Amino acid sequence: MTKVSNAAVIAAGREILTLINSGTVIPYVNNGMSLQGMDCQGLVEYCLIKAGVPKAECGLAGSNAHWRAASWRGTPEEMRKVLGAVPAGACPCIHAYDGGEVAKGYHDAYGNCSHIGLYLGGSDSVAASAGRERVIASNFKGKTVPNGGWNAVILLPWVNYGLTAAQIAALGAGSLTPGDATVSNAVADDEADGLESVTATATPAVTQWGVVVTPDGNPVKAREQPKRGAITKFSVPNGTLLMILGESNGYYKVMWLGKARWVQTPFVQLAS
Repeated sequence: MTKVSNAAVIAAGREILTLINSGTVIPYVNNGMSLQGMDCQGLVEYCLIKAGVPKAECGLAGSNAHWRAASWRGTPEEMRKVLGAVPAGACPCIHAYDGGEVAKGYHDAYGNCSHIGLYLGGSDSVAASAGRERVIASNFKGKTVPNGGWNAVILLPWVNYGLTAAQIAALGAGSLTPGDATVSNAVADDEADGLESVTATATPAVTQWGVVVTPDGNPVKAREQPKRGAITKFSVPNGTLLMILGESNGYYKVMWLGKARWVQTPFVQLAS
């Protein structure tokens, strides 16, 4: 996976903010990701691509897909409690986490994020608004915005936020994680859309997490099946926090980039 600095992502976002402040109208265009028009996830992807992330890696299927692919998700207050502030380059989100309607194409509690933006630091953020039909400057000060505003924040897996291993461990999983559902080890991938089915329970399950630890600091392969020779489309950087869905044949089943994939157990250190 390509890793870029949050400074490069912020610079791309500030380019958009400068255009807005100068009176330039960037229209809201569904599935767009250019200065001629973009939607909310298209804005995030535009900035990632400008920062050096290949479109093939970060061009996901909407704000829900970015929520699912995030390396951390939770409330702004949770992040502030650990880090002292929400880092610029993080993405504020609107997340329906109390019985909200699951987005079309998603079958589980991972898919309740309806909107995403990009935080640029201070009180500056940008987002593509369908209601206003254009890209707008948004006010986000690293705190939950009430009455339907930003109520969650994610860290993007392609962005290096300069966090130490201790800070990553202290952040943990966050409370707005997909741990509100129990994942069956026997559940198969949904071949129609490549997303993982889960069965919700009345009592929230205890979610197991692990951190990728490799002896040489290189990424570990994420395979499509728990066996050598299986297709490998992506790799997971050393130090990444992963949600563990199950275990089979010397591999952990983990959620990575919006889908269940498999990594070898020797390279994942379970979080206590």
